[in-house]
Amino acid sequence: MSEETKTYTLSLGPLDSSYLDVIRAWRNDYRIWQFTRQNDYLDDIEHGDWFKRQASDPSVKMYSIVFEDGEKARVVGVCGFTSIDYRNSRAEFSL
Repeated sequence: MSEETKTYTLSLGPLDSSYLDVIRAWRNDYRIWQFTRQNDYLDDIEHGDWFKRQASDPSVKMYSIVFEDGEKARVVGVCGFTSIDYRNSRAEFSL
């Protein structure tokens, strides 16, 4: 009897507006929030403004972290680079 090998994939993808609700829930979860630069609860407007700013700022490149198990894909995180300084080849990594 052979066992089927299950394949899992973790990949980076674009950070698009379809993920806004889940990302806001993470950002407002104190277990996550306590380790971030955020220092207050975010409402829909503030979170939407953040999304627009990061999407249009050339010093920020954010990505969705997508987990696929062969049957479905779901966003499990966000990561990227902030404070990108192209001249000096430096940036901060955000997770």
